Amino acid sequence: MSASSYDAIPDFGLLYDSVPLYGARKDIGFYVQEAAAARGPVLELGCGGFDLGAAFPFVIAPFRVFQQLTTVDDQLTFLGAVLRHLAPGGRFIFDVFNPNFIALTGHDGVEREDTPEQPLPDGRSFRRTARVTQVRWLDQVSEIELSYYVAAQRFVQAFEMRWYLRTELQHILARAGFRISELYGDFARGPLVDGSPEQVVCAERA
Repeated sequence: MSASSYDAIPDFGLLYDSVPLYGARKDIGFYVQEAAAARGPVLELGCGGFDLGAAFPFVIAPFRVFQQLTTVDDQLTFLGAVLRHLAPGGRFIFDVFNPNFIALTGHDGVEREDTPEQPLPDGRSFRRTARVTQVRWLDQVSEIELSYYVAAQRFVQAFEMRWYLRTELQHILARAGFRISELYGDFARGPLVDGSPEQVVCAERA
């Protein structure tokens, strides 16, 4: 993360929660259903390294957490930690977007509004723009900036997102000791096909 990450943005949690795109996410119902079916404690991953000394029947990394891991070493370290915390017979589910290569090749670095002016509970308002500053093809990484405009100030959240192909996910999970039990193309459990918006991965111990 760069110096202009969310840590440096005042009231970032409030801004994040006020983005309509996030409120309309379709993944929440999917994960809630899967958690209910697990009938036990759920470990949700989203930041930091971890060693809890416990095992869980259900481990999740929702909302593209896995795409924050830009190197193979980081990916394998993460998956190794997941495996250590997964109880026998447990399931690990995460999601990444299915790459849209037309959009990736067409990036022009232009800042475009993705959230029009929105009111905040404290009486202020904000709007947000997004832009892809660079696509690093060899690394399979997109460099992204989200700009929050609040009360004549601009706060930039800059981050990198690693994108994956289906076969790559299959290989790296197998290397880490997992097997894929289901692979969906959306949160309605549709098949993964060309043009699917998501890759929703359900994995178990190999």
